[in-house]
Amino acid sequence: MKTSGYIIVEGNIGAGKSTFAAALAKAFVALGHKAEYLAEPADGTNPFLPLYYENPKRWAFTMQAHLLSKRYEMTQYAQHGALMGNGWYILDRSYFGDLYFANVQMKDGYFTPDEYASYVSLHKAMQANIHFPTAAVFLDCLPCVCKQRISKRMSEREGRKCEAAIDIEYLQSLEDEIDRLCCFLRTQTQTYRLEWTTERSDDEIMEKAQDIATAIAYSEPDDYSPWGASASRLLSCE
Repeated sequence: MKTSGYIIVEGNIGAGKSTFAAALAKAFVALGHKAEYLAEPADGTNPFLPLYYENPKRWAFTMQAHLLSKRYEMTQYAQHGALMGNGWYILDRSYFGDLYFANVQMKDGYFTPDEYASYVSLHKAMQANIHFPTAAVFLDCLPCVCKQRISKRMSEREGRKCEAAIDIEYLQSLEDEIDRLCCFLRTQTQTYRLEWTTERSDDEIMEKAQDIATAIAYSEPDDYSPWGASASRLLSCE
């Protein structure tokens, strides 16, 4: 049985990643392991996010570079702890997932070509220090449902008010990029795709998290593989 590793949870904005990632950490603890949930930098921790939603062309590169650095640090922390045998680390999005946001920024015209080239250069420079995760979990949720969940949490959490600028077209573009990331990572690591459009109770989420935690912990041990593929390979994944 595996006793340590790091797992990334990916999905669209509003899909339910934070809730599931936290439940997954609890599921590993229930199996008798150490586990730590690492939240995505969001409410109150990203000074550029509100500015980006107000003026995306001005702030897109600054905001994305900031997020990339934070996700890189978080991914490094998780993989180091895993390699040292300190238990399980569950990331609410990661260094890997940051790339699909940059791709959409370029597609929507919020990055200039030079800014996109600079971003890709930064992303590539980090590859030598990043290992593939032990497993990746993708939550599949229809963009229209993600939009509904975003609206709901905006009404409940003050730090989410800026998300009013998120529209269906943006969410659909992200969904397309998430599919490409999944197709790439499933060739490199243990990957799970979960239908997450259906609303689930807390008990149902916990039950699914326990299923995934058990499947990962009891899978055959394997070595970590260094992130050696170039960003161009990820960008061209079909």
